[in-house]
Amino acid sequence: MLGIEINLGEATLITKETPRYGIDIQVLGEERKLSNFSFNGGIKFGYQHYFDKEALGVKQAYGIGGSVCIGAGIPINNTIEYTQFNFQNWEQTFKYNSQFLPINFGLDINFLWDFWESGEHTLGLSAGIGYTMNYYKSIKNDNNAQAVGVVNGQPAQGDVFSQPLKDMISHNIYPQIGLHYYYGSHQFSLNFRLDFGGIENAVKQDTSSSDGDLWNGIYNYDSAFISKDYLSLGYSYRF
Repeated sequence: MLGIEINLGEATLITKETPRYGIDIQVLGEERKLSNFSFNGGIKFGYQHYFDKEALGVKQAYGIGGSVCIGAGIPINNTIEYTQFNFQNWEQTFKYNSQFLPINFGLDINFLWDFWESGEHTLGLSAGIGYTMNYYKSIKNDNNAQAVGVVNGQPAQGDVFSQPLKDMISHNIYPQIGLHYYYGSHQFSLNFRLDFGGIENAVKQDTSSSDGDLWNGIYNYDSAFISKDYLSLGYSYRF
């Protein structure tokens, strides 16, 4: 079979800033989270096999199916802003603007049960397990920061030059249940994914340094995406 799939869910960007040297910050290592609606789709191809076993008037009521889906989603925008202070009476304001393009690869295996059949019309349920890998391509970065305060009794400030965020990957394994409808060779499906969150793969980002009157320091950025798909819609043509 060959078709298309559309997935709806949520993607959460997690960042954690960790100074390496030159900076003394009271809220060292504070974690930030920002969640966004995610929408992605792709091409799906797979195979289904039904066994010769009748139930509830359906000649071939039970089967098994597997599919693979490759696609991409709408870009995900993130803006994180916060302020930190240190004992030298200066404050440091960060603002991160980034955009990621999600590229998806997924596969699933399902047990099929068709409970109603009339002519070319068939209705059934499915239950199984799925896996998704999400590759988040960094396509836009506008990261900046400022430090303002007092040095030797005089107002002072420094600017931070931040490197773009690197690409990130998340992995998900989840159970799913669904409803499918056949009309001849045409198949429509609606699946609910019990996705409790993916496996967090932290990426150490490139360092950023500051110039100005206040300080010169280097930061490490740990970041990760966690994605959840809740609802999947699909259409396939069965050869």
